Amino acid sequence: VALSYMAACTRRLLLGTGVLLAALREPAVMAKQIATLDYLCGGRFVLGIGVGGEIEQEWNAMQVPRESRGARTDDYLELMRKLWSGDTVEHHGRFRTLTGVRGTPAPANSGGPPIWVGGRGAASMQRAARHQGWFPYVMSPRRLREGVFALTKMTGALPAGFRIVYLLFAYVDADEARAKAMAGRVLGKRYAQDFDR
Repeated sequence: VALSYMAACTRRLLLGTGVLLAALREPAVMAKQIATLDYLCGGRFVLGIGVGGEIEQEWNAMQVPRESRGARTDDYLELMRKLWSGDTVEHHGRFRTLTGVRGTPAPANSGGPPIWVGGRGAASMQRAARHQGWFPYVMSPRRLREGVFALTKMTGALPAGFRIVYLLFAYVDADEARAKAMAGRVLGKRYAQDFDR
């Protein structure tokens, strides 16, 4: 909803999610919403997608087993790409089956928006290698460099146009110790883990 507003208020900014947890959503509805947003902003939308999993209550609330989040995300991405093709869809996935449906509206970008996969682990990097970008977060410069080398090794050479973007959290305060403490508190609450270091 917020991105729709931003699309209407801007003409040049690249808009995207950072990151959408696809496994918690209905894929056909999600595909339609994403295609509509991509169309409305003239193809300036990037789908940042991840598997999440840190907060158990989210998964329980949606009655989605956390253990299936990676496979479910892959299945949903495949289905959404089919719905963005403009063709009538036949999809017999592990988590969703859809037959005789055509996705409308067509996204501005043929085949749908670029997909940048969020995450820090090997599975997220393998998923990213199948799409258009990698969107890691909370990594040291050393670990980020190692991730780029690993991703390059997986793909042989990163494809033209492949993006590596980094989500950098910042907390600004005149007092450095207070800024670090607040950053740790905010991130710890958001990701249900200890960020004091």
